[in-house]
Amino acid sequence: MQWTKDFSEKYSAFNISLSSLGVFPPGGEHNETAILYLTPSQSKDLIDFYYAFHEKLDDYCGNLGWWYSIKFGYLAIHSTIGIFEVVQMQKAMEMIFEQRIFGLAQIVSLEVYTYPMKLIERFDLMKV
Repeated sequence: MQWTKDFSEKYSAFNISLSSLGVFPPGGEHNETAILYLTPSQSKDLIDFYYAFHEKLDDYCGNLGWWYSIKFGYLAIHSTIGIFEVVQMQKAMEMIFEQRIFGLAQIVSLEVYTYPMKLIERFDLMKV
């Protein structure tokens, strides 16, 4: 947590473009649910930030799964919206589309969560 705080204090907020939705498919013991997430367009600022953060994150929790590691080699940059029953996925997507959330946005903080989705702490980036 201290390293995440220190890391956040070194970076300024930056712009991103939220351009699409993604789904982490059902699997393992949770085959009735899937994870719906927003996917930002890849930019140099975002990729540099992601890799810088994951260099240390992988030391701490890279053993939680290959998908969450930069060692995997394929970026999984995303912002989780929620975990949904597969049969409710279309309804969830319709609700998201109604909110008109796509377009320009700004990364202003890093947040650390438990699984499933309980905020532990938020670390603000420097204001531009």
